[in-house]
Amino acid sequence: MPTGRRITHEESEDVMDYQQLNDEEINIRVGESFGWNAYFLHPDGSLTFRDDKGKIKGKKNFCNNPADVWPIILKNRISLVWDCAEDASSEWWNAVDQFDECRVQYQSNLLRGAMIVFLMLRESANVQDNPV
Repeated sequence: MPTGRRITHEESEDVMDYQQLNDEEINIRVGESFGWNAYFLHPDGSLTFRDDKGKIKGKKNFCNNPADVWPIILKNRISLVWDCAEDASSEWWNAVDQFDECRVQYQSNLLRGAMIVFLMLRESANVQDNPV
């Protein structure tokens, strides 16, 4: 029997400050943006997703697996930029969309930063499609 735990819908409430979310929560929200439901959390942090009909959509780790995230980065034209302090005492990654409207800075994990920008883009698109 695999180790890990099943995911319930109640564990994925909407939160706007994506930088405050952990990798699991970001992974869940990215999967949900494709209409998938998180089904099982694996010990390595990846998630198995299912669609609304229960069909398995695969095991994904959007914050840590380049194979899962690179197509999203390319399709959404997200740029990843390395940066550092002037004295090179620390370094980080910045992620930004093509129009510099969604940006996240000072990320130690470039893939996580890209997924935060992706979620910001999706949220921005939803606001434009459904104005208050």
